[in-house]
Amino acid sequence: PEAAFSPALVKGLKENRDFVLLPESAYEHLKAWYGGGPDVLRTVVRAGNRTVVELYPWTLDVSLLHSHTNRRALVAISRASTVAELGLRAAAALGVEAPPPGSQAGLRLWARLGAGNTLQELSPHGTLAGSGLDDGEEVCLEHPDGGAAAEA
Repeated sequence: PEAAFSPALVKGLKENRDFVLLPESAYEHLKAWYGGGPDVLRTVVRAGNRTVVELYPWTLDVSLLHSHTNRRALVAISRASTVAELGLRAAAALGVEAPPPGSQAGLRLWARLGAGNTLQELSPHGTLAGSGLDDGEEVCLEHPDGGAAAEA
């Protein structure tokens, strides 16, 4: 599930001190009566045995594996998103065409471990949080054609 993470929020906000959560129908009534905006949409995620609103998305540093360019992009994404969703978002951010759905030759994502050159492949079926990734980490996208489309 992916919310539009816009607008960016200042750090350190506390629920019931700086904001309250409302059902969408209640928010729509208040907005109709008093005006307002912009809409601040966020994703609800599971944190242990409870659900919380994800105020601040993760920002991942993505690059193209085996690329001769230094093309990089920052991708804001929910920790509840799947690795496959990140692959599609990373491809778009890097200007690479994603293979058609169901194609045998798919996108592969690799997490860069530490400051070295060790890469660990991420399973496309798991969530970002479940993959061992964390906010701010570097992820490399491996494209079936080597990313030639992005380097043309």
